[in-house]
Amino acid sequence: MSSSQPYKCAVCGSDAPGRRYRIKGSKYICRDCRAKLDKDLSSGEWSRMNAAELKEFLSDKERLSMQKTCSFCGKEISADDMHKILLKDRSVLCGNCAGSMRIVRPVFNTVKSDGSGGYEPAADDPLKELTLEDVPWVQKEAAEERERRIARYGAHKAVFVVDDVTRYEDEDDAHEIYGTAVLGCIEKGDTLHIKRREGEYSKVVERIDPLEYDKKAVSLAEGCEGNLLVKGDVSFIYPGDVLTTERL
Repeated sequence: MSSSQPYKCAVCGSDAPGRRYRIKGSKYICRDCRAKLDKDLSSGEWSRMNAAELKEFLSDKERLSMQKTCSFCGKEISADDMHKILLKDRSVLCGNCAGSMRIVRPVFNTVKSDGSGGYEPAADDPLKELTLEDVPWVQKEAAEERERRIARYGAHKAVFVVDDVTRYEDEDDAHEIYGTAVLGCIEKGDTLHIKRREGEYSKVVERIDPLEYDKKAVSLAEGCEGNLLVKGDVSFIYPGDVLTTERL
């Protein structure tokens, strides 16, 4: 909607003439606020949020970007740390500390309303419900579970259990292997291995999609589900298979 009359942005409160963008609750936001939201959300997502939800989202995003050290381990948070998270008490954990607990607190796929009677993919992150005081005991729980899985699968850089293998229609000769990183972190460029009676096979991970809408990811955290895209023949990979990657 366009208007030459000034209006008050429902998020930042500024008097902003010109282009306005409608959000839930019959309110409007300004061009600058939309630009901030567009970096992380689609227009369909932020337009279905009310002013309070958008303010909280931007406040959390600012808190994450401003925090330079991990609230738990005290180490510097890398500028390109894609796995840092904001806890329930607004403490910030670096990707390493968050990743150490993923084996027992994985991000999992769910759905949410799309605002028109349908549903769309979404993510639920149980780590965001923790406080800083919860971290030590969850890390202990995670370490115990990790030892049990090492005893079951052996010591590898990572272990991936296959749920499904499907053709990826958007690229020639490409397939998506859906499953769970039950141990370790699967990274883009890793080589997956599987042993059959007739020999050993391998495939390079070309791309990773932890969630359907996240195309920027370069890794799949321990304990989490996702798609691994590979090229070429995958006739030797079946649901239930255990794929491994090794340390160089």
